[in-house]
Amino acid sequence: MTTRRPIVLLMLIGLALVCNLLEPRIAAAAQSDQGVVPVRLVVISLHGDIDPGKAAFVRRALATAGELRADVVAIDIQTYGGLLDSAIEIRDAIVGTNTTTLAFVRDRAHSAGALIALSAELVAVSQGGTFGSAEPRILSGFGFGQEPADAKTVSALRAEFESTARLRGRDPVLAAAMVDKNVEVPGVVAKGDLLNVGGDQAVKLGLADVTATSVEDALAQLGYVPVSTTVVEPSVAEEIAGFLSGSPVLAVILLVIGLVGIIVEIMTPGFGVPGTIGVIALALFFGGRLIAGLAGWESVVLFVAGFLLLLIEVFAIPGFGIAGLSGIVMVFVAIGTAFASWYEALVVILASIVISIIGLVLLARYLSRFEAWGRFVLKTRATTEDGYVSGPSKEDLIGAIGETVTMLRPAGVVRIDDRRIDAVSEGVFLPAGVLVEVVDISGNRVVVRQRDQT
Repeated sequence: MTTRRPIVLLMLIGLALVCNLLEPRIAAAAQSDQGVVPVRLVVISLHGDIDPGKAAFVRRALATAGELRADVVAIDIQTYGGLLDSAIEIRDAIVGTNTTTLAFVRDRAHSAGALIALSAELVAVSQGGTFGSAEPRILSGFGFGQEPADAKTVSALRAEFESTARLRGRDPVLAAAMVDKNVEVPGVVAKGDLLNVGGDQAVKLGLADVTATSVEDALAQLGYVPVSTTVVEPSVAEEIAGFLSGSPVLAVILLVIGLVGIIVEIMTPGFGVPGTIGVIALALFFGGRLIAGLAGWESVVLFVAGFLLLLIEVFAIPGFGIAGLSGIVMVFVAIGTAFASWYEALVVILASIVISIIGLVLLARYLSRFEAWGRFVLKTRATTEDGYVSGPSKEDLIGAIGETVTMLRPAGVVRIDDRRIDAVSEGVFLPAGVLVEVVDISGNRVVVRQRDQT
């Protein structure tokens, strides 16, 4: 009797422990049965301009969500728009993930942000938030301005919006009205205007599922309860990469500084400030695009190889030939591969070349006037008038008789009074062992003429 009591007590304690361990799962199952689903949540903070850096960040964040085995990925969007190519990259990444996705429009998701919002399976909008107004615009004025896109570009983006909306079970006509002013939806948007919806109107039109004050509020209304939340934000490198690679104007500036700095360094002895600045500018240009995913290491290798060919052409090979031309082609092809489109690459490269030429002309013409420039450029001249000579005078050799030691074709070596002297003929071939007479001296240049042997 006494031996059974401890056994029974141990059994009761064990049963209590098992029930305690199972309690969260039982509670979770009970919540699921009541329509509330506990989930692991990853929030991607997508704020600011949509650029290549943001595209690289979203790809990384979605990979992180996969590693954490997230049940729901929420994209917290707040943007006026950005680059179309980057928005399409983000759209494709969101559509391609196997995790449930929620887009939360915090304040606004205009232009490129609207496509990102529509790409999620679930859409929530704050009461004051809006999304839409996605008319595409193209670069103009060597990348320093924008203008409305042509009909072909509008049609292509309209198709992107329509297919994305159709994929997520939303009205493709409403999505098209965000892009194309020619799309009219009676009672919603007139012809000539772009659709921009928010709050209750977005829900009423079926472009959003709920209005909410936060990601958590949206999930609660949709029947999800986060049991863990991880917020992923862009790294410093991704922010810098987005800044460096997102603007064609900045690309032109970096390329101009890089090209001018390197050219000035090649034209001056040693290695100093211009070359250092040029290398830093080019490193920022390629580095930002490497992180953003616009360029690969092959672009950097191609650029370095082209630059080395140019150096070989300048310092090792006389004249200008295949090596120099190949180097120029490789350099500009490397720069071109670092852009999302060849049109943008061509505009930026042409602008960089024009501005670089102007900059080099101005440097050559005006900087020499400033005293500070004298610290970098040697101004001292060694002229004959100042008493400088390149070597001992040979004027005394005029009329001297000697003998060719080597063939003169027309340059070679002659012997005069047991002195070996470099000389040239008057343009004719002279064999070795013939008598010659010095007929002209020009600096170090000794000109000889064959003398008849008697």
